[in-house]
Amino acid sequence: MMICEYKRKGRDMSTFWLKIIAITTMVIDHTGAVFFPEYPVLRMIGRLAFPIFAFLIAEGAYHTKDLKKYMWRMLGFALLTEIPFDFAFEGQWLNWGHQNVMWTFFLALAAIYFDQKYARPKGQPVIFVVAAGVTAMAAAYAKTDYGAIGVLLVLVFYHFRQQPVLKFSCAGLLMASFGLEYTFLRMQFLHSYYMEMGKEQQFWQNWQRCLVISDHIQFLACLSFPLIGWYNGQKGRSLQYFFYAFYPGHLLIIGMIANYIK
Repeated sequence: MMICEYKRKGRDMSTFWLKIIAITTMVIDHTGAVFFPEYPVLRMIGRLAFPIFAFLIAEGAYHTKDLKKYMWRMLGFALLTEIPFDFAFEGQWLNWGHQNVMWTFFLALAAIYFDQKYARPKGQPVIFVVAAGVTAMAAAYAKTDYGAIGVLLVLVFYHFRQQPVLKFSCAGLLMASFGLEYTFLRMQFLHSYYMEMGKEQQFWQNWQRCLVISDHIQFLACLSFPLIGWYNGQKGRSLQYFFYAFYPGHLLIIGMIANYIK
């Protein structure tokens, strides 16, 4: 008990304040993406949001009294959010080309459910590994926001909950990998373009075109780690459904402004 109190000494970041920081930086990010794409600083600030949300989902899965209920609630809000998400970013009421982040969180919770229901009671960690792989691939295939890396980040925060060095090291590698994924996709696009133009040699001579700074701002997400590290294990003020409703709500407002007022 004394060790636990010592570890938390000086930490005053409750769940409530982490959520406030996460939704604030998320709104800045989405505002920049829709209205001010020419100002990358807004997207850079927004990089703080996702790791904090991923951490909170992992903590919620650990503390909840009913993980199954938590998982299905996330699925319900994923379905509810899909229309405002598509409206804000695609200008359409429904577009299955890119799914909102709550699908990512639902899949991560499904993997955690298999861990708590089958892997741990049976002492079979391979079940958790398989569940993590399947849900990550499902996220990539469905093109959910943050995709496979998003699922794995939640699982890293969950699995290494009591191991801060491993937790933040793995999380940092995942964020760096996210930027490299964009670079790889850019390389594929440019290679195909030059092949169509009959200029394959030119692509390899101009490989530096793939090193676009904006691809790698995701690594700035690591700046959220000190905030997560200051988490004191306390819930703080409880506005549970406000935070759930805020995500689709703010997207609907952004979509309305972008499509009808702007």
